[in-house]
Amino acid sequence: MRSMNKKGFTLVELAIVMVIIGILLGMGLGMLGILTKRAKYKESEEAVNAAVEAVLGYVQEYRKLPNCDTFKSIVRKPYDSFNKPLWYIVNKDLEDCCGVSSNGTIGKYLSIRICKDSTCGNYDEITGVAFMVLSGGSNYNVQADVDGDGSHVSVNGTCVEVNGATTVKVYSPGVQVDAYAGDMNRVEEYDDIAKWVTIPEMQSSTGCQPLHITSPSVLPPAKEGQSYYYQLTSEGGCTPYTWETLDIAPDITLDENGTISGTLNATCEDVLEFDATVTDSKGNNATGHFKIPVEHQPLEIITQFLPYGYVGSPYSATIHASGGVEPYNFTMTGDCPSGLTCSGDTISGTPDNGTEGTYLIKVTVSDQCANTATREYSLVINPAGVGGNTTNNGGGGGGGNGYCLRYTLVNKGGNRTLQYAFSSSCEEFDKNDYVIISFGILRNCVDIYTGNNCQHLEKTVCYHNLIGVDGNNDCEVWYENGDLKDN
Repeated sequence: MRSMNKKGFTLVELAIVMVIIGILLGMGLGMLGILTKRAKYKESEEAVNAAVEAVLGYVQEYRKLPNCDTFKSIVRKPYDSFNKPLWYIVNKDLEDCCGVSSNGTIGKYLSIRICKDSTCGNYDEITGVAFMVLSGGSNYNVQADVDGDGSHVSVNGTCVEVNGATTVKVYSPGVQVDAYAGDMNRVEEYDDIAKWVTIPEMQSSTGCQPLHITSPSVLPPAKEGQSYYYQLTSEGGCTPYTWETLDIAPDITLDENGTISGTLNATCEDVLEFDATVTDSKGNNATGHFKIPVEHQPLEIITQFLPYGYVGSPYSATIHASGGVEPYNFTMTGDCPSGLTCSGDTISGTPDNGTEGTYLIKVTVSDQCANTATREYSLVINPAGVGGNTTNNGGGGGGGNGYCLRYTLVNKGGNRTLQYAFSSSCEEFDKNDYVIISFGILRNCVDIYTGNNCQHLEKTVCYHNLIGVDGNNDCEVWYENGDLKDN
């Protein structure tokens, strides 16, 4: 038998249940609203970040910041999640070249001031800003003063081009403020979403750089008497580049392309130092200090020996030097035979009777750089009428009756290369270099070439060619571009 004692909810109980359900529904709807708002905020934040990345991608490809019209075309979604257009604030001075300003400064025009209260009495400031992207947030109200004080900006819809010193104020979350009256003037809790990129950050992330010189400060050495070439390099800024022309040293110049070229003349300087300035197409410039070490041609006495002298016969010999910096100053010391004058670089006169014998002569040369070189010679005076078939240090006869068993051939012309007969070795024969050509079979002939590596034969010079040229019997002959000359 069924019980008839089952009871339903009373009205009071139903009321309580309905209240609880209402509370739960209210909490759920409230949470749903919060979650929806948070999702919308996140979506707007992502839109701002995507716009910033689009701008950086454009800079990386085109080496300039996009202007207002270009910004709209490169950003895939130029709206926030509330369907409001994103704001783009750009330093106009940086628009034309990879974040480098046309007036030579790394654009300081745009600054961001992060205000911690509505009066902005307490703030942090970011200078050197390239651009900023901003969303008005969920309240549909742009509260940052996106146009600064308005004196150095051009506003085109939601794009602001800054062309002078301008500070844009943004605020800490929660500050009750409305600093921009361009859309609506409603003081409320600040919720704008802003992201900015400074010039160094932009340059680092996109690979663009300010104009700078990449060449090392110490350049390859330059050798005296030889041609020199070096190309200075720079990067960043706006091409093309122009270098300030400069005379680095006599006959060595820097041209507008950054090329250093010329032939280094003899100098007392051990290092050539100079400043070089490069300027890009927008007027930015960079200056570097450079050093070129100098490799000197050493000062040396190149006369190998003195010719024989003969009693009663006129005698003359001249000492020659190379390297260093001319003019030279020669001094002679030692035992000069009677009848001869030993002074400076010359020995001359007529040996007196009874002067037969060997005399030690010491020659010292100094140049304009205070470098010195010394060489000792044996001067042999033979009795009158004695032939010159023997030699001291390869010396030859005097008075026109003898000859040298060795000749010094000095290059007084352009740089050459040479090769001795019966030799496979090619040698340099630069200006003021010398070689010895001897009587006999070996080293008695030399082939002289105009080209490197003994290419293009200019002349073959043999021992017998030199006997008739050495009119002063000093055993030295000059070679000048194919011609043989007495010194």
